[in-house]
Amino acid sequence: MHDKFLLPFPLLFAATLYWTVVPRLVRDWWVDPNFSHGFLVPLFSAWLIWERRAELRAFASKRTLVPGILLVLVGVAMLVLGKAGGEYFTMRSSIVFVTGGLFWIVFGGDGFRLCLFPLAFLFFMVPIPYILYDAISFPLKMIASWFGEHSLTLVGVPVFREGNIMFLPNLQLEVADACSGIRSLMSLLALATAAAYFMTLGVARGGALFLSAIPVSIVTNSMRIFVTGILSYKFGQKAAEGFFHDFSGWLIFVSGAGLLLVLALILKKIGKVVSR
Repeated sequence: MHDKFLLPFPLLFAATLYWTVVPRLVRDWWVDPNFSHGFLVPLFSAWLIWERRAELRAFASKRTLVPGILLVLVGVAMLVLGKAGGEYFTMRSSIVFVTGGLFWIVFGGDGFRLCLFPLAFLFFMVPIPYILYDAISFPLKMIASWFGEHSLTLVGVPVFREGNIMFLPNLQLEVADACSGIRSLMSLLALATAAAYFMTLGVARGGALFLSAIPVSIVTNSMRIFVTGILSYKFGQKAAEGFFHDFSGWLIFVSGAGLLLVLALILKKIGKVVSR
């Protein structure tokens, strides 16, 4: 069957499976700032696949159905189990398996391997379970609060901390979940993965860059709390709210992204030196 007649069937199959799952996923991207990067992930993956379209046309004639069907069945089983247990992460993760399986059916094993990275990158669009979210955000809050307290003390700002709440002479600051750094961490992990791929860092250096997103997120978010503490001490509660609070969030992410790219360049340089 010609490709132009074959392609609509996988799309129709996927649309039938996920006609309720995908709209709810998109809604979560829209209403939850922690996962708003989800809008960019499928677009980025689609762009990478589109860049390989010429090679995929050649691979489409070498289809091997069985591995693709098995991947689809794994995804469908995850979808059924997720719906039975009301577990959104499993339901949404199944999209990646079904997409990969359908991709294999249409473009064969060579096409699947060619596009393995953009297909696997789709996992970044799936919000992590909130039990895991809470498990990550709590220690991040404590670490950021600790850094904030000690950095403010170093510059002479009197501060007393209880858990994630810092008491200054004229106000108290709470390091909430939104200020824990997990929001930027999720995006920085995706950025680190993309940077490692484009710079061909390999598994070891790519893994190092991926893991470095954690301390980068902690350091940049701690700086945000430090600056917020100073401004609040000097100018009052309003300095920690409104425009500055929103703008500083973007500034922290941009700073973290810049640090990650610098680290990626250093790791790239190290790889060249070692390979000589």
